[in-house]
Amino acid sequence: MGSIFLIKLVADSETELYRYQLGNFKRIQYNVNTPVTPMPIPEEDAKDNVLIKIEGNSSDITLNWVIKDNNGVDLETVSNTPTSTIKEQIDFFRGLFKPQKIEDDYKLILRLDDNDVTQDIEYKGTFTQFTFIMADPELLVFKAQAKFLEGTIALGFEVDSASEPLNLVVTSPSTGTINANWDIPSEAGSSSITDYRVHYRQFGTGGQWNYTDVGSSTTLLNDISGSTVLPQEVFEVAVMAKTSVGFGRPSKTKLVTVL
Repeated sequence: MGSIFLIKLVADSETELYRYQLGNFKRIQYNVNTPVTPMPIPEEDAKDNVLIKIEGNSSDITLNWVIKDNNGVDLETVSNTPTSTIKEQIDFFRGLFKPQKIEDDYKLILRLDDNDVTQDIEYKGTFTQFTFIMADPELLVFKAQAKFLEGTIALGFEVDSASEPLNLVVTSPSTGTINANWDIPSEAGSSSITDYRVHYRQFGTGGQWNYTDVGSSTTLLNDISGSTVLPQEVFEVAVMAKTSVGFGRPSKTKLVTVL
């Protein structure tokens, strides 16, 4: 049996603020939108339509679940925020989890197999709407719905910061170690790159990220944990580039099983 996690991140990082596990899941809908406009030619058959694509691709996800009392067990696991009762869960979404700043960033994780986290499907983006409905005769539960838009949160001032490092590859060549290799970002922003920071942590724990700074002259870091011997678990790794205006957007997160 799988699980679904709603995650709010610290702005411009992979550190989790909140991780809420969906209880009483009902439905998920994933839409991949590839808008095309038909331009029929007069007096021609349908097969001769000219199809014009003037908008980019997009994807969105709609989640449906039921909020009810969870018998004293909190559903949020990173900050230990009370999220057991109906009131606590509604207050959590109203006050803490909803987007409050334009730079708020989110993840949605679909865990298909609780015993194999490498099968997780992960989406990054933001939530655009939360809906909670209570109606007769179910007056002690809320039917909840969330709409999630996949993509990268970008601010106006981010044109001056570095874009994400590209083509991150992570391997475990020997016991307790991870090597990371990446390509430079496509855009450095308004100033040159002065450093790369490699983030890593054990996958699925929601813990704080460890990191190592490597300078700007290399896009390779062998044994990213240094003297620390990593356990034989699945780890997640991401890289960020730094310029004079600060760190840019993180690379795509990659998973590796440590030998």
